[in-house]
Amino acid sequence: MKSLSIVQDLADGIMALDDILDVNGPFSKPVLMSSAGLLSALISTHKSISNGATHLWFFEWAPHCHI
Repeated sequence: MKSLSIVQDLADGIMALDDILDVNGPFSKPVLMSSAGLLSALISTHKSISNGATHLWFFEWAPHCHI
């Protein structure tokens, strides 16, 4: 679990650095940014489920959605 946290922090750091450099840095490729965001979200979801979360925020929110 510790190594997943390090990978998640690295992905979040890449996204933060891209925001700071205002799309002029070496990390400004859209595929890299979307991949880093997806990786961070997947790790966060995995950690939530592993820590005993019985539901995710989406399932709590979805019944209230009227489309």
